[in-house]
Amino acid sequence: APAVMIYYRTDTWFGQVFRVSGTVWRNTWWKAFLINVYIGVAYYWCEEGQADLGHVPKNILGPMLSFLLVFRANSAYARYWQGRTLLTKFFADLREFVALSMTFL
Repeated sequence: APAVMIYYRTDTWFGQVFRVSGTVWRNTWWKAFLINVYIGVAYYWCEEGQADLGHVPKNILGPMLSFLLVFRANSAYARYWQGRTLLTKFFADLREFVALSMTFL
């Protein structure tokens, strides 16, 4: 398929935020709906039943998210350096190939 430029209307941002066509929203809306229903039921149950969950979930969530964030950042940094190393090696080999080909011509 040929590459096609995507044109956006720049006079409004509302259409870009709530656009459905060309997104994954058509495939995932029902999952988001079920999660929101679950959250709503859990919230209603906690408010009406006056359930006290304590501070344990909040104390676990912070370090877990921090660990995941650091892990993802470290992984991205490692991928960056791997790509940069391969690109440097490619250009060094390319320079060597051009130099050798100029020698034999």
